[in-house]
Amino acid sequence: PQGPQGSQGLKGDTGAQGSQGPRGESFQVDKYGELTNNEVLNIKNNSGASTNNFYVFVVTNDTRTYRLKGIDDRNEANQNWLQANGHQALSLEDAIINSDVVIICVKPKDVISLCDDMKQHISLNKKVVSVAAGIKYRQIKDCLDDAKIFRAMPNIGSKDNLGITSIFSREESSDIVELFKHLGEAFTVEDEDKIDLHTSLIGSGPAFFLEIINEFEKRLDELLPDGETKRDITVTFLSSLIASIKNGENLEDIIDSIKSKGGTTEAGLNHLYSKDFTKVFSEAVDAAVNRAKELSMD
Repeated sequence: PQGPQGSQGLKGDTGAQGSQGPRGESFQVDKYGELTNNEVLNIKNNSGASTNNFYVFVVTNDTRTYRLKGIDDRNEANQNWLQANGHQALSLEDAIINSDVVIICVKPKDVISLCDDMKQHISLNKKVVSVAAGIKYRQIKDCLDDAKIFRAMPNIGSKDNLGITSIFSREESSDIVELFKHLGEAFTVEDEDKIDLHTSLIGSGPAFFLEIINEFEKRLDELLPDGETKRDITVTFLSSLIASIKNGENLEDIIDSIKSKGGTTEAGLNHLYSKDFTKVFSEAVDAAVNRAKELSMD
């Protein structure tokens, strides 16, 4: 489907009277300029201030045009940054009242206090999405009983529209899934415990891989001549891995195609296997899952 009066997007969608986002949609702030969906996510990272109490509120309509109605933030430095960069800063009440979908973007420890502040402004069936790890559906529902509650867990790739988001709710979730698909892939899970697994495997997992890549780049220092950009080598290396699996190839077959009996690859793999490398990785995921469960108990 296409939204009104926008430039053609990469997926055949169009933006809404605003600048083209990475997938053809755009967010627009009334009389305060325009934000792409990528810019919305980057406000938090680029403000240069503490963002413990950073809330984003989004309005949707039936044509899949998404308008950022306003942002409420308790941090005065963040408010100043928003206004200086042409973005509308609203009161918590105004942001909620004027939005169809409210997205809570705070640290887990701040969610319940925020919900207490929101409670008096939430109308019946207002859609509220929390992206906080470990804070259960029931905890939010107990605070905001009149609202339709959704838990969404995006990951770091969302900044580049390559995110993976899982969504849990007891409500019909198709429009929320569609919203998060503008940031990459999105899907629902039937069991809320799978949100904890997603948090750990998809949310924390990139950091596990980046630790390996970090060591890879350290070893590149031994290989590359002065002036050669190792990050370019790393990106090309990772792109080649993506290319090798993008058509659904069996991973073990690819490994077998790289190694040869008695060769260097086999020697390195055997060392990894002797250290239970795959088990260590899986145990790291389990440790993150357990921490996500602990967060819900704090």
